[in-house]
Amino acid sequence: MNYPFNEEYKEARMSKIIQSDEIMDRLVKWHKNPEYIFYFTGNVGTGKTYFVSAMYNEWIEQGKNVRAYTEDNFLSHLKVGFKDNNDATFEIKRLCECDYFILDDMGHCRMNDWQRDIIFNLIDIRSSMKRPTLITSNLQKKDLLNTYNERMASRVYASRNTIVLSTGGDRRSIPNFGKKEFSELLT
Repeated sequence: MNYPFNEEYKEARMSKIIQSDEIMDRLVKWHKNPEYIFYFTGNVGTGKTYFVSAMYNEWIEQGKNVRAYTEDNFLSHLKVGFKDNNDATFEIKRLCECDYFILDDMGHCRMNDWQRDIIFNLIDIRSSMKRPTLITSNLQKKDLLNTYNERMASRVYASRNTIVLSTGGDRRSIPNFGKKEFSELLT
């Protein structure tokens, strides 16, 4: 599998993450006991993809079975698999059973009902199995309702999940945006 994120994120590590105290506390808590869904939403440029890239890189180094996609790459992957062997069921099953699944930039693509259903079913099954699933998105709850539906919003915003809203400006253009480094809180 090719590296699922921009090449600039290959060196991303949890020890390099800088976030506000509240966001950092939630990242640390979930990192120590990852289960269900970690939904990281917020404005463009607030560090969501860097975070999931760091998690991905560390899990791969630990030999974990991780699958990571941006939403558009995920939909393309399924489409190609469906055309090649006329059956995407095996791939969905494999994605439901992997140790960790990352879906970056959810809600970014225009989708048909079949694509929305596939993403919903994957998230629903993984959540039922308590499989750690990281999702980043610019969509907050009301936007998620409009882009997907009430069932998806209900699954993502369930009380057992970790929801993080990252506010503020585009950290790509603001140096030293955060307060604490993640590595300080892991010990």
